[in-house]
Amino acid sequence: MKVPHAAHAVEELCAAGAALYERALREGHVHTDEAGEAPCLVDFGLLYPAGKRIADGRRRAHPRSPSSAVPDGSTRPSPRP
Repeated sequence: MKVPHAAHAVEELCAAGAALYERALREGHVHTDEAGEAPCLVDFGLLYPAGKRIADGRRRAHPRSPSSAVPDGSTRPSPRP
């Protein structure tokens, strides 16, 4: 039986989300069916699906860099005087 995914903030990833995101960053992708274990990653924009299927018929999900997915004040352009 699948355990329901508890709601949480992007700053506090669940254990399943953190492990899957780390693996996606390390390997460059995970399969979209694996992303179902941690829907927060897609909801928060940390994983995005690739368009085409790979040889085994599955689709891949690629990780966004942490800095592009969770912008902070330093990533915004400075206002013009």
